[in-house]
Amino acid sequence: MEKIYKPEKFNASEKINLKAFFGFFDKFDFDCTSNSISEEERNNAVFCKLGIDDTLEQHRLVTDCSIDLLDNVEEEETDEARHLDTVRVRETYKESLKEIYIKHRYHKDVCQIDTNKTSISSEADLHPGTDFAVSLRIYHPFRFNYQSSSRRTKANSYMNLKFSHEIIVLGSNTLEQLRDAILCSSDLGLCVEVTEKPTPVVDPKTVYPSGFFFIDNTFYNDFRNPSSIDYSEVIRTWAQDRDIAPLHVATMSIQLKELTPRFGYPYVYLHQGNCEHICVFSDAWVLSPSSNLNSKMYPMCIGIHQAYSKLCHICGTEGARWICLDSDRLPQDRMLFCNTCFKSYNYSDNNKIGDFKAYPYYNTTSII
Repeated sequence: MEKIYKPEKFNASEKINLKAFFGFFDKFDFDCTSNSISEEERNNAVFCKLGIDDTLEQHRLVTDCSIDLLDNVEEEETDEARHLDTVRVRETYKESLKEIYIKHRYHKDVCQIDTNKTSISSEADLHPGTDFAVSLRIYHPFRFNYQSSSRRTKANSYMNLKFSHEIIVLGSNTLEQLRDAILCSSDLGLCVEVTEKPTPVVDPKTVYPSGFFFIDNTFYNDFRNPSSIDYSEVIRTWAQDRDIAPLHVATMSIQLKELTPRFGYPYVYLHQGNCEHICVFSDAWVLSPSSNLNSKMYPMCIGIHQAYSKLCHICGTEGARWICLDSDRLPQDRMLFCNTCFKSYNYSDNNKIGDFKAYPYYNTTSII
């Protein structure tokens, strides 16, 4: 597929064999000191290393080496300092942020999630340097657009993409674990009519468990459920008829360290039939003493685009959970309801009032 979507177009990296690349760091000796060490314990370790026993000398050393001395509000900023490359780059970066947030307002809604990064020593079962972490950015379902003079949207423009959330996984994690950590409203429920019995009980993951990642010309299918099907079969047949590069098939049981991705290149995650997400390998690093060393925390979501909730059209305070269509008792053909208003207005003693169609309403705010 790289012949069609050139890596240079996305400023993507070269293909990186994660296992071979990070295996280079195995020979390094990482400091395995617990990252929950207190400031007093850290100072005592320094005093012991320097051989300083005098209390007065220890106090003087702590005072003279305080990071508070690096920030002096009374110090004037000289013109010479503004010519430094680091200062100019920082100012340019701040100005670019203003333009980005003005042009792409949805970036303002990206919030960080407290992941309790400081591991408790009793729960830390990982050791610095023995594994690595990979950051993946997941985008909202992607809609392909052709170039058209009647529409302002360009074909395959970056404007079609919206950031959804960011996930950190370990090299020892599998694609199955990554898939389970991806958040999507399509996995919450099926939008089917439930007018007579307003209690949606269908689990989409059980009914439609199939899905795949498309990474480096390989379809990684999820076959954990016996009823899963190979979504990629029809795509591979289509590609073969058009003499597109050979496409391979594997399972999601593969660990991430076995992959050879390009960082910055768009890959595909498909589930629920036609719910298609772009996912990008954005960063990777070796675990250090300051990393979260609790393997149970991975994969972890560290950032999410918090979309605005659709409010109930009746009370205007609660989030919408139902869509009511073609009702003979409502002023509009389509209205949103919260759970309370929907049941109190449209049902009496669990019996339907009037004529209408009801569908459950799911959005990303239901996940958060």
